[in-house]
Amino acid sequence: GLAARLRHGLLHHLRAAQNDSPMLLGIERGLERIRPPGCVHHAPALDDFLVDVDHAVTRVRRSRITLLMPSQAHNACASAAHVAGGDIGSASLFVDRGVGRIRAEGDLGAARSVTVGGESRSLYSVGALGDARISIETLGNLTLESVMNPTVVSQAPQNKSDVNRRSFFATYSALSAVDLISQGADVTILNDPTTLAAAYSSFLGNFGNSGEDGALVMYPSHLRVASLSADVVVGSGFQMYPSARGNLQLLAQGSVTIGYGGNRISLADVDLALIPSPLQPAAAFGTSFGNLVSNGNEAGFLAHSNPALHRGDTVPVRIIANTGDITGPSSPEAGVSTLAVLPKAAIIEAARDIRNPFVVLQNLDDADVTRIRAGRDIVFDTLRDASGNQRANSGRIEIGGSGSLLVNAGRHVDLGNSGGIVSRGNLNNPYLPEQGANLLVRAGARDANYQGFTAKYFVQGNRYVEVC
Repeated sequence: GLAARLRHGLLHHLRAAQNDSPMLLGIERGLERIRPPGCVHHAPALDDFLVDVDHAVTRVRRSRITLLMPSQAHNACASAAHVAGGDIGSASLFVDRGVGRIRAEGDLGAARSVTVGGESRSLYSVGALGDARISIETLGNLTLESVMNPTVVSQAPQNKSDVNRRSFFATYSALSAVDLISQGADVTILNDPTTLAAAYSSFLGNFGNSGEDGALVMYPSHLRVASLSADVVVGSGFQMYPSARGNLQLLAQGSVTIGYGGNRISLADVDLALIPSPLQPAAAFGTSFGNLVSNGNEAGFLAHSNPALHRGDTVPVRIIANTGDITGPSSPEAGVSTLAVLPKAAIIEAARDIRNPFVVLQNLDDADVTRIRAGRDIVFDTLRDASGNQRANSGRIEIGGSGSLLVNAGRHVDLGNSGGIVSRGNLNNPYLPEQGANLLVRAGARDANYQGFTAKYFVQGNRYVEVC
């Protein structure tokens, strides 16, 4: 079973993530257990298959998959699954309503390529959904280009010849979710809009104007990425649709690495009433999704909702490297970039080092506790120019709201020439009280040996004595 492949620490976080949030199906459940009696399902052949589940159609031809779930397929039977005996390459997965599930006994990889600026790049799988859930599980490497909501993307020019064809709205719901799990290798999400824009330029026309490529990295409000044996790699950041119970889990048995790609991981904290909907679409991406979600600032009235979107949400964001490191985005030229903007309490833990954790955090309640813990070092790079002189470093650990921030390193806390650790109260979110969060920073503080303590001192009920 899957649980047998996890060590105890990661299993704890994976179970907690499952229990905490309403997202997705339990990964142990098979299709038979979620499909009511009477729903049609045919076992696939390896080379080609067709599944029709109440208007949900799945086609597979060797390395390409397209799963289509029209909006009519929203009853209890609206689920479809594909199990491949080997690799799956360059899959396209679209689920408008219902549940789509894919399992590969090999890799989810690339079978096609695309040319970007004269360079040939592999084109990996793409996920697209509306009010739906997608679950992908592999035994080998799982690599995904991105996840998007198609109605946030500009319409294809073939659909309307008028140049004023712009219409943008979201069909994500509060429960739209993506679950990515590899049992035996890495999980990588690339999030490079230029690759997808090049791949689909023939029908997207002048796609990319006014920052519209941000639509290609706009994820639903629930995302869980788990490598049960290896690493989680995020090539570049992405944005997540706002939801009162939305959550993010990056769970790796090894390390978690966030690459420098110009984007940050951001859970939108904006007022849902401002998001364009099918009944109130927007005519421009930049002044709607661009300002609110894709390129939104973490500070100011528009960046947050009143009352707080996640008020009463006790489920923390989790970024866990069970045996390895957590590495934030940085480059020699541009320096340290923001790893994540998280609008609720979070747990960020690595068994070894946490490097360049430029995070903008937020607690919403006096009882909220956000934790950053490394078994060895928490360190920011000291940035220098070609002459060896120190240069500006905007990296920092920043928390808004009240409650507490605990920063704990088993060896060293080295802030380099970063902006340090800052408690900002309501300077980012003006709807919060003025009181700032308590800061507790500990270096050289390894985890307490509670079992050893109780074995030596705690005997005879509640009496503490030394055992000779």
